[in-house]
Amino acid sequence: MEAIRIGIAEVVKLRREIAIGPVSLTQSQEIRLQRLMPRAVLRSSDAKLFVPLPGAGKVLPFLIDFLRAMWPHPSDS
Repeated sequence: MEAIRIGIAEVVKLRREIAIGPVSLTQSQEIRLQRLMPRAVLRSSDAKLFVPLPGAGKVLPFLIDFLRAMWPHPSDS
């Protein structure tokens, strides 16, 4: 639901990262991304964001927390 809310159509778990797309970030969102996830890579050629997975833990809670932090719901602002 969080991915749909922000317009993300694809979320794929790879070996050690999650690929999210399409992603288009404003300058302030790019700064937020670097603060939240400094090792994340935004590949603008295909509008995909690659987010490294934490060493241990559940992928889904991590992803939901990341999406909510990166794209807060307007009522949370």
